[in-house]
Amino acid sequence: MTTETRSAFGEVLAKLMEKRGIPATPGNMFGLAADAGLDPGEFMARVAGSMDAYAGSLASLADVLELDTPEKEALAVAYTFERSTTSGAIRQCAEEGGAGCVSG
Repeated sequence: MTTETRSAFGEVLAKLMEKRGIPATPGNMFGLAADAGLDPGEFMARVAGSMDAYAGSLASLADVLELDTPEKEALAVAYTFERSTTSGAIRQCAEEGGAGCVSG
């Protein structure tokens, strides 16, 4: 899965995975979803940009990745507002590592 086939959510997730030393491959993302108790097929559809896909709550994913609060917020914003005009800003934020993407 290349950057061109990932959603803003997928990009933020990829950066958070890479920050933890986990290569952001489709297989690793699928496995991460399974480890978090999410529906891997729906999860991968959302990573690819389907706004109709619902894999489950991101709380378990945040726990598996041991995300801090700013990282959780960045992932949630990317997941929720994929089609909004802020998706470019979300992608930029992901490129900067995810932290601080959402201001208080």
